[in-house]
Amino acid sequence: MSLKVVESLEGWLRASHAEHEAAGLHLESLCPGFRFTGVEATADGARTASFEFEGARFMFVPGGSTELGFVDGALERRSGFRPRKVDRLRGRSTPEWAA
Repeated sequence: MSLKVVESLEGWLRASHAEHEAAGLHLESLCPGFRFTGVEATADGARTASFEFEGARFMFVPGGSTELGFVDGALERRSGFRPRKVDRLRGRSTPEWAA
């Protein structure tokens, strides 16, 4: 089975339910210990592949390119976090719990 369905968000969105099922089974074969449990719809209608590993549930959520981290100031605006003056002087604007 070609993994084209999972290589991009666009491919996943265009794929049929049967293609999602096939992709889930293929991913299961690549990940020892993971068991594919089916394709589920999210609240917004998107489809995800559901897996189980040692009693824990995982969802395959396709995405696109992303950049890890945050834009300086975005966390402050969203959460109200304010770096301490000593952290700003040291050039640290990331809270310890997020570092």
